[in-house]
Amino acid sequence: MIKRMNKLTALMVAATAVASIVPAVSASAAAKLEVQEGNIDAAVAYGDGKYVYDGYLTDDDESGLYFNNGTKDSFLENDEDYEFGSEKYGTKYTIVENDGEDYLLDLSSGKVLDDESIEDLRNNVELKLRTTLKKADDRYATVNNKIVFENNDEIAQVLGNQFGDVWYSYGVKSADSDKTLYGFANESGKYIDASALANMTVSTTDSAVRVTEFDKEKNDAMVSLAEAPKVIAQDSSYLYAITKVNVTIAGEADGTRTYIQKISKAQGDTKDGAYMPKSVDSYEISSNFYIDKDNDDTAKAEELLLDENNMVRVIKDTIYVTTVSEDGKVYVNTIKLKKEKVTKNDGTKKLDVYVAVKDQDDDEKIEGGANAVSIDAEGNTWAVNKGKIYKFNGTEFVEVYTCDRTIDHLDVYDENNLIAWNKENEVFATVQTKDGNGTDEGDKEETKAGWVTNADGTWSYNKADGTKTTGWLLDGSTWYYFNANGVMQTGWVNVNGTWYYLNPVSNGYKGAMQTGWLNDNGTWYYLQSNGAMKTGWLNDNGTWYYLNSNGSMKTGWLLDTDGNWYYLQSNGAMAKNTTVDGYKLGSNGAWIR
Repeated sequence: MIKRMNKLTALMVAATAVASIVPAVSASAAAKLEVQEGNIDAAVAYGDGKYVYDGYLTDDDESGLYFNNGTKDSFLENDEDYEFGSEKYGTKYTIVENDGEDYLLDLSSGKVLDDESIEDLRNNVELKLRTTLKKADDRYATVNNKIVFENNDEIAQVLGNQFGDVWYSYGVKSADSDKTLYGFANESGKYIDASALANMTVSTTDSAVRVTEFDKEKNDAMVSLAEAPKVIAQDSSYLYAITKVNVTIAGEADGTRTYIQKISKAQGDTKDGAYMPKSVDSYEISSNFYIDKDNDDTAKAEELLLDENNMVRVIKDTIYVTTVSEDGKVYVNTIKLKKEKVTKNDGTKKLDVYVAVKDQDDDEKIEGGANAVSIDAEGNTWAVNKGKIYKFNGTEFVEVYTCDRTIDHLDVYDENNLIAWNKENEVFATVQTKDGNGTDEGDKEETKAGWVTNADGTWSYNKADGTKTTGWLLDGSTWYYFNANGVMQTGWVNVNGTWYYLNPVSNGYKGAMQTGWLNDNGTWYYLQSNGAMKTGWLNDNGTWYYLNSNGSMKTGWLLDTDGNWYYLQSNGAMAKNTTVDGYKLGSNGAWIR
């Protein structure tokens, strides 16, 4: 039965592609950023044109920490002397130091939150977590009626110095063994135990076995945690962790293997009173179980993901690894999740297993090294080089802005909010400048209302008062979306965490929000009536389809969160009342066991 069930296992290949800073042909010319004078040591960009910087603009200014609200600067050190290292925290903060304590600076308001230090915040989470974990005393051990954490009895923040949800890792002794149980908790103390659900596919002598739980044998295969899972990235719904396990086959040790685990942030079922993640998917990246090209490619992917100097982000289920070499070359590696067969190490057969495959290699020299590279709040990689600011669009770097050629430092919040500078030459540039929209008041020309074509060929929509529309616009019965600079957007756009698709083709409806089925480069997506990309189950005119978490239409076998197997045909339609690969499916599409 297990051999037959291999067909049902949703396996993955992390196919890695590397792109470099080679300018791609853009649909519209790069916008020129105005050069401004200023001596800047460090800076962090935020939304709505806001940013904070350490330095001064003119010789009459006092050197120190300033906050710009999108139009003007405010000096923040009238009463305090802050140390600023441009470190990011949470979704809208940067960190400042005062008298040896770290505090949060709110980038939306420019206020320093000095009532509680970052250490105080961590201690508050720790206290809440001790209280909640103690309720699961059948799973977690207590000492003198108290939960005691590993690592000096402390929890530790994961994924520091990047925008996103704040999460902590913890380790606690098991109530019924000497093993340490690992998990993660957010700022409110809500936790998920990461030591139970494995969902790992393990290759044995002649098959691939799906092992659902740690320390529980399944068809002669068992996996046990070798060390604490290490979070390397997150998106809005999942933590992505590197997990090393010891493998046992038929009671004999079979080495250590490494997986990427995609761990749901949402709580699911309980085990011995402790909350497990709602879902866990595991993808093998070990390099020593396969031969020839498979082995070489998995080794490269494993090396990338395990290098702590690399910057790892996730966008729509794709993992992006940004590497800056010692000689100043920048690489972006994409790791995608998909099903593929690879060769077993004895060379005799191919099995479905989770592996990471590196596709190609490329690089480009940049001035300034790591200082010239920035990862924005959405996970996109940016770089400045010789007067041009590039964004990696998923396959290649495209030129978005031009600036002063000497600029060699960059910090990006999103495409419409960034700051770039050169300290030695005392110059900097932002998207918003003197009047907050990228132009000097004296440069403005009389504008007309309605649709207008910009000098670079892009489209904007002017209001009656001459200002540009931003955000959503309903023109007749068609929706359009404009960025913070008033430029009409095309293609995929993420608005407040929701994906939309705006027609990129100049066929009379360019920029129009799409609804219904969409075929994008061979992959099907479904846009709901409000334009939002659909995920999960979809009933379209009586036919059920399933859209993955990245919106792509699912085909083949699917193990749903309800524990049932379903089969999606090549056109995406759910099969029912039929037999597939020897498995009988009922009227609701579920496999009848």
